[in-house]
Amino acid sequence: VGARAVHVENLAGLSPDVLLGPVEEGLRMVLGIHDFAPFCPRPHLIEAATGSFCGYCTDPVRCAACLVSDKPSVPGFQEKRRAVSGALLAAAEAVVYPSGFARDTFRALFPALDPARQAVIAPAVALPAGERRPSGPRGPVRRIACLGPVKPHKGGAVLLDVVRRLSAAGDPGLTFRVYGGGDSELLEPLGRLPGVEIRGSYRAGS
Repeated sequence: VGARAVHVENLAGLSPDVLLGPVEEGLRMVLGIHDFAPFCPRPHLIEAATGSFCGYCTDPVRCAACLVSDKPSVPGFQEKRRAVSGALLAAAEAVVYPSGFARDTFRALFPALDPARQAVIAPAVALPAGERRPSGPRGPVRRIACLGPVKPHKGGAVLLDVVRRLSAAGDPGLTFRVYGGGDSELLEPLGRLPGVEIRGSYRAGS
């Protein structure tokens, strides 16, 4: 289409080598970072074997064992992908992070990055004015809504544990509504707990 510059909002689901060629040929690129997709195809960094944070693992054997849970990968896949990601990040006109933590972590993971090209722009969210609630004593909580996908990297395992504990406390009037999809291994046991209703996925804005 004749574009001379492109803004890539996130690398999740993309192969960095697809973008590196055009950038090396002169296409100017601004790259937005929302997760750790440049570092790993599992952008949440939850290790498949343990279900917990991998600690920015760089052990080729451990990384290969984790990635094979998603799909088979050729030997050296992760090391090559990280090298290409590093080259892409270094070649970008600017890399934009949502926080100083993300920027500093990426600079530690990819030390060759030019500090002058790493920018922090926090997400701008317009919050509606809240309604004033009447003052005075409030009754106990009876209904709890859980919004968003029930997945390990979104706190889904923690949610399951919290609901189990609150249900075990024996308050029959406490109910939970879960709005959103998620992983069946978390949703199914969650839906079997007393007082829980899984409403499922919903359309944005509804």
